[in-house]
Amino acid sequence: MEGPTKIGILTLQKQIVSYGAALQSYATWKFLKSRGYDVEIIDLSMITRFRFRLSERYKAPQQSLRKNIVHGLICDYFRHPLRVYRFGMFNRLVKYSKLYRQVDEIYANPPQYDVYITGSDQSWNPILVHNIEPYLLSFVGKDKKKISYAASIGLNDIPSEFKHLYVETLPEYKHISVRETRAKEIVEGIIGSENVSVVLDPTMLLSKEQYLEIAKPYHKKNYLLVYLLGNDIGSLRFASGIAKKNNLDLVVIGSKINGIEAVFEPNAGPREWLGLIENASYVLTNSFHGTVFSLLFGKSFNTLISDESKVSRIYTLLNDFGLMKNIIRDLNVVYDISEYQYNIEEFNNKLETFRNKSQSWLIDSIEN
Repeated sequence: MEGPTKIGILTLQKQIVSYGAALQSYATWKFLKSRGYDVEIIDLSMITRFRFRLSERYKAPQQSLRKNIVHGLICDYFRHPLRVYRFGMFNRLVKYSKLYRQVDEIYANPPQYDVYITGSDQSWNPILVHNIEPYLLSFVGKDKKKISYAASIGLNDIPSEFKHLYVETLPEYKHISVRETRAKEIVEGIIGSENVSVVLDPTMLLSKEQYLEIAKPYHKKNYLLVYLLGNDIGSLRFASGIAKKNNLDLVVIGSKINGIEAVFEPNAGPREWLGLIENASYVLTNSFHGTVFSLLFGKSFNTLISDESKVSRIYTLLNDFGLMKNIIRDLNVVYDISEYQYNIEEFNNKLETFRNKSQSWLIDSIEN
């Protein structure tokens, strides 16, 4: 008697101290496991992914990206060991394959599954992910089923020097879905087909109730929560003004910044992060996943936009739900948060429709 279908997912996952990466990986695994599949995350070492050799190709952006990576890897491990520990404990909720420390190892002895999935987050971003080839499933034999679920490129286009890698590998995928409209356009241009679907981020495959099962409650009340990718002083002063205008305390996920009167939470793991959002009165974020979970938990929120070239995934998300008005660009106007309330029941109805469609796409792609 045959057992359940074995599935391996390759995505940005446990070795990155990132709430979005951890939760989207968990959500994909959790959803497929709940449907009876034998599923695990392929554990490809982060050391393999980030070689800090971007200067060979990109002189200008290399410094800021490398700084972010080094800060994330070194500072998190040495300045915030409790946060790293909490991420490690969270990752124990998910089943992983054996660890592949080097790219050569996964090509020499690839894991064996019935279906291989390129997962979400920016798995197809060649600027972020050095050694992009494994994330295009080039280590998988042509006789195996390859699909992508909500893969993200994270760029307005693929740089020309990487494009041949996508041309060589993407036509071997049986089914392809991406997370944003721009990625659909890029991939369809490469494969010469219009059969690329745009689906929900994996985190939206699960319900609010499923996240509350793993969230760590945060007991403070009546606060404005700030979650920014890069806590700059200007954005925090803006948030402080909003908090004061709306009679809310200020809670910031991240390290303390002098000159800002707030409760700083530098050690939150994914479960604590969920609790902080779930209990907030209002959320201010510039993060895609900060926006996603504000919506899932029915929070009043605004999403700050500063770099128009990196927000296609946020635009796709908010446009789909008719919430483009929640984007903020002007930090000079302190506003009343009641201006940005939305019909939560209407949102949940739309979400249920999109969720059912995305879940069906994923299951149908595995089975057919």
